[in-house]
Amino acid sequence: MKKMKRAILTAFVLVGLTLTSCGSDDNGGGAEASIVGKWNPLKTETKVGNSPAQVENYDGHEPGCDKDYFEFVQSGSLREVVYFKNVSDVCTEDEAQPSSWVKNDNTLTINDGQYDGVYQIKRLTSSDLQLSTEVSFPGGTTTTLTLFFKKAAN
Repeated sequence: MKKMKRAILTAFVLVGLTLTSCGSDDNGGGAEASIVGKWNPLKTETKVGNSPAQVENYDGHEPGCDKDYFEFVQSGSLREVVYFKNVSDVCTEDEAQPSSWVKNDNTLTINDGQYDGVYQIKRLTSSDLQLSTEVSFPGGTTTTLTLFFKKAAN
């Protein structure tokens, strides 16, 4: 079950982290919103070539354990956390190998781990985060992916 949860979350993130677009920090004015913190995955939007975008809600949460999140730590590490029910039917944290991250304006670079790459921050507010990336395939087809997150309640 743990491997299946990780595979689902991996698919969600890979789909969501593949769209490129301009980003803007929109936090109602004032200081720039921070990416530091815990973010719950909401949905993924996938657009292949000129086809209409396909939207999939995040369904990686195990029933009763709807706490999966990504945590951007101030020190520059990135934690991907998935919860699963253990043999005692208790929600248990399963953390992937940590990665590192660097934010420069509206560009987010993730180093190491399964999400290694450069992403555009389409939206960053005190409550919303949208990351995107674009992948080009031989023959000229481009796939654009956007991940949508909500700031987690601590």
